[in-house]
Amino acid sequence: MSQITLDAFWDTDPGRARDHNEDAITGTAPDRDAARGCLFIIADGMGGHNAGEIASREALRRVYDRYYADAESDAFRSLEHAMRVTNNELYQEAQSNATQHGMGTTMTAAVIVDDHLTVAHVGDSRLYLIRDGKIELVTHDHSWVAEQMRAGVLTRQQAESHPQRNVITRALAAGPDVRVDAFERDLQAGDIVVFCSDGLTTEVEEAQIAEVATNAATVRAGVQRLIQLANDNGGEDNVSVGIVRVRDAAVSPAIGNTTPAPSAASLPGIVQSRPRLLLIGGIVAFIILVAAVALIAGRGNRATGNSTVTLPATIRAAALPTSTPDAASGTAGATATPGAAQPTVTLAPTSAGQPTPSPAHTAAGKVLAPSPEPKGAPSAADAIPAPVLLEPPANETVKGRVTFRWEPVALPAGAAYEVVWWRPDEDPGNARGFAPPTTQTSLTTDLEGHDLQQDQLFYWTVLVVRTTPVYQRLQTAAATNGRPAAYK
Repeated sequence: MSQITLDAFWDTDPGRARDHNEDAITGTAPDRDAARGCLFIIADGMGGHNAGEIASREALRRVYDRYYADAESDAFRSLEHAMRVTNNELYQEAQSNATQHGMGTTMTAAVIVDDHLTVAHVGDSRLYLIRDGKIELVTHDHSWVAEQMRAGVLTRQQAESHPQRNVITRALAAGPDVRVDAFERDLQAGDIVVFCSDGLTTEVEEAQIAEVATNAATVRAGVQRLIQLANDNGGEDNVSVGIVRVRDAAVSPAIGNTTPAPSAASLPGIVQSRPRLLLIGGIVAFIILVAAVALIAGRGNRATGNSTVTLPATIRAAALPTSTPDAASGTAGATATPGAAQPTVTLAPTSAGQPTPSPAHTAAGKVLAPSPEPKGAPSAADAIPAPVLLEPPANETVKGRVTFRWEPVALPAGAAYEVVWWRPDEDPGNARGFAPPTTQTSLTTDLEGHDLQQDQLFYWTVLVVRTTPVYQRLQTAAATNGRPAAYK
């Protein structure tokens, strides 16, 4: 275990096409518990102007609070618990508030303790690790096209222009529980961590992200350059970026930021800008005073933060967002108190499989499909009959290009058919699609492009799904009469 220094900066921008910001981003390491390490979070909200901002900012604030209040020594378990409890709270709040129904948010949270990186991830925001100039995508996108790429169905070039490229399959607040992915890496001096929303990755190539993050004079300059590139390339979405550079503490000691961390309750906005403090005599007090005035003034739809810290050490705590708007500045006022007691929520273990796709993006920004109804409750899908399967017949041996056929049903507005399949040992609720939804009553596909093994039995069926304005499966595979077939 080696002592390292982290130099970090993060920023968010509404982009060129939108007049509001549904992203939230922060990074901090409060002095009250240096053993908990440095926590960096990016959240990308969806559900409209009001709901998307509430989802991302509240999720960020609550996960931050819970992580530092938790006594669990395992960083991922602590983050996972914080995200699942927060997910359940936001989902329940959305169900009881019509203005927030359908809200949701991605979240990528990274903790660095000593020289170890732990990441908890839901959605399609990303975290990269750059080492020796090579960039690695650490997280896995929870999106329809990403799953098809991992299954070998789509190439990257096909995914970039695919009509379903904006559909995401997992998000906080989309249901009463959520599965959280875990990733871990050991860090070394010279490593660079980049965490960002898809407002960056849809506009800037990974190679250029690596080049800028590596060669920028400072982390601040790197973040600002990446945001500028995203906006110059279209800026169709909010864009948020954080860069963390890892240095050997023995060679490159931290500069400043060794003063006690103020309470988050004392700072407005989400994550406000904090200039690096040079500890030179009486200048310190003056800079702190000026920074405090700037923080209180707020910064509209933008939020930045920076820190340099030697682990274990203390850095300035960041203000966290709430849903309380500040009419004068357009920012959210902060009322968070890190470390405050949180209500206890007991959740069942998450399923090992992928949840049914529910949230989605649109060209105008992220939106979330209607949340699933509680078990036993009537829903609009109850009135939609399952399509009757025609070809291939039950227990047919199939190979190569196969045509699936079914009888039509009355499709609701914005709906289509999706042919899905699953193995006998898999949950039908995690059925995968053979191809994008279609309004036709047949589909021809090459089975060799899917994750099927020779002489393997599988089940297939046809579901009615909503494709516009958001993607949502209106039926479950378990509720239909899945047909067995054998892959040769």
